[in-house]
Amino acid sequence: MDKIDNRLTKKRAKAKHAQIKKAGKFSLALRFFFIVLFIISIIYLINWYCENKRNAELTTFLNSYISVDSSDTDDVNCTIDFEGLRNINNCCFAWLKVNGTNISYPVVHYKDNDYYLTHSFDNANNSSGCPFADHRNKCDGTDKNLVIYAHNRRDGSMFAGLKNTLKKQWYSNEDNLVIELYTPDGLIKYKVFSVYEIKAENYYASQFFGTDNSYLEFLKNMKSRSIYDFNQELTANDQIITLSTCSNNNAYRTVLHAKMIK
Repeated sequence: MDKIDNRLTKKRAKAKHAQIKKAGKFSLALRFFFIVLFIISIIYLINWYCENKRNAELTTFLNSYISVDSSDTDDVNCTIDFEGLRNINNCCFAWLKVNGTNISYPVVHYKDNDYYLTHSFDNANNSSGCPFADHRNKCDGTDKNLVIYAHNRRDGSMFAGLKNTLKKQWYSNEDNLVIELYTPDGLIKYKVFSVYEIKAENYYASQFFGTDNSYLEFLKNMKSRSIYDFNQELTANDQIITLSTCSNNNAYRTVLHAKMIK
């Protein structure tokens, strides 16, 4: 009987030892996993910080290509050195400015809608990206719906300021409602007629309209989405600009529409 008890005791001790050894290995693996995760997180944060820093430096540099004349108290005139900008990036076709936000950037037009999601204006790899027009646009002044995209960056850069347009303080200020698009051929002004947030979709970026009625139906839908009635009349002859950025972890889009007035 004693021998049987001894064997049982040894088996239990052996099993317990195996469990402890197994638990130790699991604990070691878990610690290793969290150490690796921590290192990856640190690398990501450092990279994010460096990209934001490079983006801020590039933005400051690009602003040197703008000269502002505020001698006219009724208006502020900007002159853009497009020749200089195109020496940096020959895809540049305009400079976009949205009052009441930090949005004041050169805009590019490329053969796809992916490249400038991960490249800055100087074509360096950077997750900040760069404002770009939909590749289906012509960007020659004939587009019915000129669509411009940019990231919603946590550091407030790119189109992060587009969220301001959803606030009453922004859209109740008449000065904010004129969107300025500077081009080599001159300044184009647009008047805001719709701002809203919507689940990710492609409809608001539509480019091709078979008839005037289909275009009017599109404009009517875009206007009806607005969180505020801007009291703007729309016709089939209107050309519009659409600004879009992601929101709510990329599940939604913040969108602004404005019609050309000058």
